Amino acid sequence: MPDPKFLKPWHGIPREKIDWNPTVDPLLCIGCGMCVTGCSRKVYRYDFKNQKSVVYDPLNCLVGCTTCMNTCPAGAISFPPLEVVKNLEKRADVREHIWQELISRKEELALPGTEKYPGKGIPFKVVEIETLAPEIKRIWLSPMEKPLKYYPGQYLTVDVPGEKEMVRAYSIANAPREDGLIELHIRLVKGGRFTTYVFEKLRENEILGIHGPYGEFKYREDPTAPLIMAAVATGLAPMKAILEYALPKSRNRIFKMYFTAHNCATFYGLQWFKNWSNEYPNFEYITSISSPHPECPYSAELGRIHTVIERHEIDLRGYDAYVAGSPKVIKASVEVFKKLGVAEDHIYYDIAA
Repeated sequence: MPDPKFLKPWHGIPREKIDWNPTVDPLLCIGCGMCVTGCSRKVYRYDFKNQKSVVYDPLNCLVGCTTCMNTCPAGAISFPPLEVVKNLEKRADVREHIWQELISRKEELALPGTEKYPGKGIPFKVVEIETLAPEIKRIWLSPMEKPLKYYPGQYLTVDVPGEKEMVRAYSIANAPREDGLIELHIRLVKGGRFTTYVFEKLRENEILGIHGPYGEFKYREDPTAPLIMAAVATGLAPMKAILEYALPKSRNRIFKMYFTAHNCATFYGLQWFKNWSNEYPNFEYITSISSPHPECPYSAELGRIHTVIERHEIDLRGYDAYVAGSPKVIKASVEVFKKLGVAEDHIYYDIAA
């Protein structure tokens, strides 16, 4: 029988509804017992008659754990694809459950010296809300006190209204302005606390708390090195801030922009690209959509951003490369950039952006 202490829900999901446990191939198992004695959750039992390891209580298995498979000397143990767990981690209710657990166990889990919440952020007033695409909104924030000093490419965090000690990170989407206005691009995330609030409840003149700036994703001024940029969805935000700052100052530097939307609902920024291309001959752009719809009105290439870049077979030796998007996007793009000749120390990104 499964041990009750291991059957508690995994971040709010009943354990029995998660397909995660090992399978032992009896033909490959050499009967060493490593998995049986090494698993503290007693997932296995040992068949002394046949000298084989047997999965006895599969629900005792820790979701995401593959230690037994990694240490099996015969390679006899397998698990479902790790995507099973990663797809669950993407769910808004799972992320919310994790955050609430962090707050409830704060005294136990906090790094010493960091227990105290920094408090409410610097007050900014919402002065404009605009729909850029069905699942993308732009909000303009005006400082109520002093302007926020930042470098193009950096990000900030926003206090989530009505939530205790909860913030969300967003890249600043405009170059610094004298009036201190800050532009944010918000993509709708199903079940997300802040994105749902922005799309359903946020109104002009509301006050939001801001923290920051953060991050080392900044524009490096080098008049000799051409620059290539890769952005997916709202990864465009920090790129827009950098381009607004850099293009007027660097008219002899080559700028190549690759932008990919997940679908038509997250495709935006085309007019900015056209305007920059018309005003600055040293700027060119390529757009693509990874999951197009037959009724999508945009003319763009098909494919994920790293496949589109690789398909163009550009010689990128001597280039600087900037990447913004999810960790998965960044990892794939970095590998393509290296393959095409960009030196690793000339590839810039910030996961939090």
